[in-house]
Amino acid sequence: MNEENMAILITILTVLALVVPLILIGVFASKNSRRKQQKFKEPAESSGTILKIWKTTDYQPEGPYYEPWVVEYSYYAGSILYEKSFQTNNRKIAHSLQANDKITVYYDRQNPNNAVTSVQMEQEKSVWKNMLIGFLIFILIVAACSIFFV
Repeated sequence: MNEENMAILITILTVLALVVPLILIGVFASKNSRRKQQKFKEPAESSGTILKIWKTTDYQPEGPYYEPWVVEYSYYAGSILYEKSFQTNNRKIAHSLQANDKITVYYDRQNPNNAVTSVQMEQEKSVWKNMLIGFLIFILIVAACSIFFV
């Protein structure tokens, strides 16, 4: 094997060693709400209402662009009103929701406090899509570098 082919092989193996773990982390992180919903012993669905949305100041920064919002919502499970919240750093989601917006809430009848929203599930879909786009851009950059610098 000549030096040029060896350099390309090393580049490809390096990319795989760096990217595959990130993809696996993304797959598991992007399906958290769906896995939580699948663990419900008696799944149920309810209409929920956004109560309020605010930017939190009590957080551990995860990076320079981490801006968490808290979305507080309520839903009825039977005749009991529950209030819960979740955090998101997705600016589009935070800005697209308003107080009194209706959302779908999935909860466990045996433990109605255990719930996830359709918003959370949609957010996780967008995380996976963004990771895939980022991965493809990264591969294109590495391929371009391999062609021009090797």
